[in-house]
Order: sequence, then structure tokens, then C-alpha cells
Amino acid sequence: MKCPHPVAMFRFLLVFSLLLSPLSCGGGATEAAGAGHPFLWRINTEPPSYLYGTLHIPDQRILQLHPDVEAATTSCDALYIEVSMEESDVMRMIQTKFLPEGRTLRDYLSDSLYQRVDQFLRRSGASMADFERMQIWALAANLTLLEGPTLHPAREAVDVYLYRTARARGKEVGGIETLDEQIGVFEAFNQEEQIRQLEFTLQQMEEYEPGKSYLEELIQSYLSGEDEQIMELFDIYDESDPLWRKFKKLLLTDRNLRMAERVAEKLKQNPGKAHFFAFGAAHLTGADGVPELLRAYGFDAERLHAP
Repeated sequence: MKCPHPVAMFRFLLVFSLLLSPLSCGGGATEAAGAGHPFLWRINTEPPSYLYGTLHIPDQRILQLHPDVEAATTSCDALYIEVSMEESDVMRMIQTKFLPEGRTLRDYLSDSLYQRVDQFLRRSGASMADFERMQIWALAANLTLLEGPTLHPAREAVDVYLYRTARARGKEVGGIETLDEQIGVFEAFNQEEQIRQLEFTLQQMEEYEPGKSYLEELIQSYLSGEDEQIMELFDIYDESDPLWRKFKKLLLTDRNLRMAERVAEKLKQNPGKAHFFAFGAAHLTGADGVPELLRAYGFDAERLHAP
């Protein structure tokens, strides 16, 4: 069976790691102008509301917000990201990545796969002892993050920064999806599917071209502001494989539809209120992205500062 393109696999893992990577804390945005072509859409409400495409990686360059993004977050009345970042929700997120009490990865992985992962981790200065109680999907997600020299664990992902800042300013904040819905995506993949995910990820990590970083490629594509680059990176799936069709449906298609419906609902129920919605950039691009889907609900969203 054909193995999925490594970037497609990476896209899948970055979405899963939404429950992991944004939990880092400290740091914040700088005064730099940031990318000149942000993934920013203005919705035709009065006052205007906005959609902003993010990348769930705690990298300082992503935290350097464009002035128009800063202005929109300052002027908005309510800010929503994909899922709530309240303390109780964050604790539940953390708990989802661990196996049931008394179980370890040795109970689920073959000896050969366990040893392969351990050898890879040791080359990165870690070992399976550090990940022994993680869910299989969480281990796979962490493998991709180990190769990222651009990651800054002491900083936070932009979604968390926006949420934290808006709350400090007394604005309404929340998640457009429930935590149970996000957890449900994890639970939709059985043990066999998660092991395949881990095997594919490990293979790609082992075969990395020396000096090449998919994280850096992803960050550069995001900073370019090019829809086509984002879609190319995020939409390379092996459509002949039922598992990868399932990934795409659960992680993008279904969630885009849900996001668009709930964005429209909030806009209609709160006329006169300015909203700012920050979702992963992959949810906003293309014909099936949230901006296009909003048209069915009577809203037009115009991309600002497009390249």
C-alpha cells in the first residue's frame, strides 16, 4: 500500500498536536510587523468581523502579528479559537494524551517497533522512558516535533496568545468547537490505525534528508501568505487509502462545515458585535474553506493583504 506523502502525514500530526503544542507558556508577541500577507479575512458585518488563519506551532515569527491583525483583535468584542483554553479544558487536553492507569506503550507496540522508536528518540537525546505512558497518536505527534529546531518550547502558539490577551482585555473568549468534539477526533482512530500512523511517521523521520526540516517548510509556506502553498502542503493525501480519506474527512472536511455553521450562528445571534475567529490556516483556504462556506449563510469574507 502506498505510504502517504510525508507532509500530508505531518499535517495530520500537527492537527492532533493542537492538544499538545499550544500548551507551552510564557513569551508573547513582539512589536515587529510580522508577515506582510497574513491569512486574514474581513466578514461583511457591521462592525466588521474577521477570520484569521493560524499555525499551531510556538515559533516567534508566527507571533509577530501584522498591524491589521493586532488592530482587529484590539477592536473586537469577542474572540474565538478552535477550542477553549480555560484551565479546566487545558487539563483535560493534557489528560487525553496519556494511556489508562497501569498501561504503557509496551502493551500496544510490537517489540521491534518499540525498539525502533526508542533508537530514534535516543538520537534526539530522549528515550521511550520519556513517552512510556503516552497514547500512540501522541507519541507520533511528538516525533515530528523533535526535529524542529525552530520550535521555542518556552513560548506559546499564536492561538493561545490571542486567547490569553483577549481574556486579559475583558473580551468574550471561547472555542468554536467543544473539547469533546476535539477528543472525539482522537477516539475515532482505533489502535491499528494509530500504529500505522506511528509506523509511517517513524519511517519518514528516519528518512529525513539531512538538514531538511518539514516544520521549517511549513512555517515558510505560512509566512508567505500563499493559499496555494498551504493547500499543497496540507492537501496531499493518498486518496486510494481508506484510512487517509478518513483522516481528511474528520480533520478537515467535517470540521470546516462545523466551524462555518457556528461562525454564522454567532454572527447572526449577535448583530452589532465584532468577532475575531482564529483557526488553523488549512481551515480557511480553498473552495471548502470556512470563508467560502460562509457564503451559504449569507456572509461574504474578503481576503486582505493577499500576495
